[in-house]
Amino acid sequence: MQNILTVDVEDWYQGNARIPYQDAWRFESRIEKSVDQVLGILDEYETQATFFILGHLAESHGQVVKQIQNHGHEIATHGYSHQLIFKQKPAEFAEELYRSIALCEDLTGRAVMGPRASNGSVTSQSLWALDLLKKAGLRYDSSVY
Repeated sequence: MQNILTVDVEDWYQGNARIPYQDAWRFESRIEKSVDQVLGILDEYETQATFFILGHLAESHGQVVKQIQNHGHEIATHGYSHQLIFKQKPAEFAEELYRSIALCEDLTGRAVMGPRASNGSVTSQSLWALDLLKKAGLRYDSSVY
């Protein structure tokens, strides 16, 4: 049996998608400590995972993305700003998607293979996003429950 483990890399205040990423500077970041703890557990159990990285965190915490990769894990995209896709226009979604992919690929030197939308926001209201993911060359999607 194959088991798949994934981790969304977002800071503690982003889970509810109510605080805009532009306001991140107002909050203490816990990304480095949290990722260190997760990597330690995964190392202890010799387990690999896919880490879905927010683009704006890749931009501000590039060393964390490199650290995850150095531990042998897959780097994937979690979008740029943690916006709900069904609240975005297709052009806005595409811009954020390409931006987040470019940031992750520049940091790792490897192609990003897949995305995960914030809060599983590829729904019947936003199925148009799947066409944009395919157009971006992504090989899988981890956004739909």
